[in-house]
Amino acid sequence: GYQPPFSITVKMIQLVAEISENIGRLSTEQEQAKALRLRRINRIRTIHGSLAIEGNLLDASQITAIIEGKRVIAPISEIQEARNAILAYEQLHHWHFTSEQNLLEAHFVLMKGLIDNAGNYRHSGVGVTNGEKIIHMAPQANRVPKLMADLLYWLNATDIHPLIASCIFHYEFEFIHPFADGNGRMGRLWQTLILNHWNSLFEFIPVESLVYKHQADYYQAINLSTQQVDCAPFIEFMLSMIRDAILESTHQATHQASHQVTHQVKQLIMALEGEMNREQLQLALGLKDRSSFRLRYLQPALEAGLIEMNHPEKPSSPLQRYRLTEKGLYLKQQ
Repeated sequence: GYQPPFSITVKMIQLVAEISENIGRLSTEQEQAKALRLRRINRIRTIHGSLAIEGNLLDASQITAIIEGKRVIAPISEIQEARNAILAYEQLHHWHFTSEQNLLEAHFVLMKGLIDNAGNYRHSGVGVTNGEKIIHMAPQANRVPKLMADLLYWLNATDIHPLIASCIFHYEFEFIHPFADGNGRMGRLWQTLILNHWNSLFEFIPVESLVYKHQADYYQAINLSTQQVDCAPFIEFMLSMIRDAILESTHQATHQASHQVTHQVKQLIMALEGEMNREQLQLALGLKDRSSFRLRYLQPALEAGLIEMNHPEKPSSPLQRYRLTEKGLYLKQQ
């Protein structure tokens, strides 16, 4: 039978133990009614992370607007990518992680309207690029169906811990690169599906958001695994992302909105829609005095990480606009 190349390391065993312990802690804290609101924001972070890795520039507040059916001004293809991803993550629990038919359906949902042959394996050769540079030539197209059937069969039969098996699948999937496009998104979605089968809390733990923050390491772990013909580097990397995502979610559940924000900052958060400049914000808040606005509203909101600038490198630029961060968005929905 087919056997993916991997070794088990001490670090992996340690990470699996940490993850199991922390997810146990999270499930008790998640019992509270908070869970639902956290779920929503974490789902947004998951979708934002997975799309941003692929170069989609929509921010968390725009993705929220798309979920709410509001108008968003952005490139059509980016909005389509977000709509598709929202649908795919909503349908997650309908799919079984060892079903090839479900895998093809999921690809169809993710890539509909973006590529011609959504829901079908590729028919031509493909190189995995990092910018201009080809970092990996994927197997020939005619081998893809057999490779995928073997991989799914292995996934179904293996007695390796699901935390490790999900990472192996993710790596092997990226190596095979079964589709013409959307392989990164699919690999991350499918790993979430496998994890979700092991523990249903994973549906709302934004692992993708952390992978996005460590994007260079993600690609490096893939390359290293390919060079070594052993996906241990990738397994270790993904397990540490999973652990950190759970710790972050646990932290969210305990410290949810415990940041005492002033009345002024809360007003600013409520007034901020999309991206706005200083004049628009002062007008919305009915404030004449610029320095008082800066001191009592703007600075504290920036320092608390509730809003961010779209030109952080030039704070006093006349083109400066402000938007809510995930944290700010979260507070606004309280």
